[in-house]
Amino acid sequence: MAKVTLGAPGLLRECVGGQFRAPLEATTPSQAIAGMIADYPRLKVHVFDEAGAVRAHVFLALNGRKLRDGDLDIRLRDGDRLDVVQAVSGG
Repeated sequence: MAKVTLGAPGLLRECVGGQFRAPLEATTPSQAIAGMIADYPRLKVHVFDEAGAVRAHVFLALNGRKLRDGDLDIRLRDGDRLDVVQAVSGG
């Protein structure tokens, strides 16, 4: 398993104990997401819709690169950073 860092935006920090970065161990982004929800269950409703898909206004980035559905099974390496990014809009 790779030791990676989960990054949470300001809007979700209360779901991860106020942390901006949290350590996580996983082999793939898919496994990291499952671990993230297991460690921080309050994130689930903000990241996933009722069908279990990532919400339309949320995307995941690995080392600053947006992950696509086919990227969720790539191999993670020690030191990788997985960020949960929420689109914010308003007027």
